Amino acid sequence: MNDLDWTPPPCDRLTVLPAGRHWDAVRTDTRTARWAFGFLDAIERSAAIVDSHTGSVHWLVPPGEVARAPYDDWERLRQHVTVLTAGPTVYYVGVPAGHLCDGGGPRWHVPAAWSGSYVTQTHLLAAVLGTAVVRAHGPAGLAPRCVVCERAMDRASMVTTVGRLRRDAPLQRLETHPTCAHAVLGPEVQREAAEVARW
Repeated sequence: MNDLDWTPPPCDRLTVLPAGRHWDAVRTDTRTARWAFGFLDAIERSAAIVDSHTGSVHWLVPPGEVARAPYDDWERLRQHVTVLTAGPTVYYVGVPAGHLCDGGGPRWHVPAAWSGSYVTQTHLLAAVLGTAVVRAHGPAGLAPRCVVCERAMDRASMVTTVGRLRRDAPLQRLETHPTCAHAVLGPEVQREAAEVARW
């Protein structure tokens, strides 16, 4: 069976299933999801699990694909998006019966032109969620990106320094990981920065 062909088990209400076996899950808040649905419903047309009791939405994605996607895509979203995969910790998701598309509690969000799929393509979801987080929570909803290594940073541990990204570039303020700051602060840049500071 293709990873995108998975369907909910036959039942009347809800089945609790572990992430990482048939699919991984990507969870966010309903505010972010509303923006994401605006894009995904037109291009992907797959279903998602909406839980009105917890205010969360889960997309099911093929297992292992999140790990193969660029790590930074998910790291920058971590303030508002959680990825549930197989690992030392087992995460469970309440999966509604396939016919539960309205009412309270867990239910399926099904687009008007539904493709019939309960599993979403990971690369499309990752691309849409970045925009959805910014629309729902503002630019601060995304973790900042280090200008040196381009990986996500924690705001509490990032440093702002004076340096240059290229040898011929002017000195500028740069936000980086503490370890990456050394890469833009060679001895020559440190001397020049000290001279600028004396002006």
